[in-house]
Amino acid sequence: MDPSPPRIRPAVPADAQALGRMHHAAWREAYASILLPGWFDDHPIEERIERWAHHLGSPTPGTTVLVAEDAVGGVILGHTIAGPARATEALPAVRDRELYSLYVLAAAYGTGLGRRLLDAALPDAAPAQLWVFEANARARRFYEQAGFRLDGARQDASAELGGAPEIRMVR
Repeated sequence: MDPSPPRIRPAVPADAQALGRMHHAAWREAYASILLPGWFDDHPIEERIERWAHHLGSPTPGTTVLVAEDAVGGVILGHTIAGPARATEALPAVRDRELYSLYVLAAAYGTGLGRRLLDAALPDAAPAQLWVFEANARARRFYEQAGFRLDGARQDASAELGGAPEIRMVR
C-alpha cells in the first residue's frame, strides 16, 4: 500500500520551529557549495526559527505561505511563499506576483512535491517572477520545467548571502 502523499496547507504560527529547522536543513542541502564557507556557523537554526516566528506572527499582506507535511507524522517536508512582486529602482518588477521561496528537503527531490507546492502557491501557471542563484542548476531546471524563463535580469545577492549572483526568471 502506498503511503499518503504529503498534505499542503497554510502555515500557522505554531509551525515556526519545525519550519525553521526544515528551512535550515534545506539550505544546507541546496547551498553548501554556493554560500561562503562558515555561513551556516554564522547563521544557526535558531536564527531561522526566529525569522519564521516573526514572519508567521506578522504576515505580509497578500502573501501566501504554505507548508507540505508528511500525511502520517506531520513532519514538514517543504514550504513555499508567494506574494506581491518586489522591485527596486534599478530592477523594476516585471510581473505582479513573485515566488519568494520554495524549498523541499533533499529526501523529497524528484517526488513531485516541489511542483505541488509551486502550483498551490501560483495556481493555473500564474504569471510570476522569481530570483534564483545562478549557480543553482537544479532549481533553474525545475523552474524551466514549470514554464519559467530567464529574462536577462541579474543581481548580486545581499552581503549576508555572500553576494552570490542571482538571476530572474519569469513566466
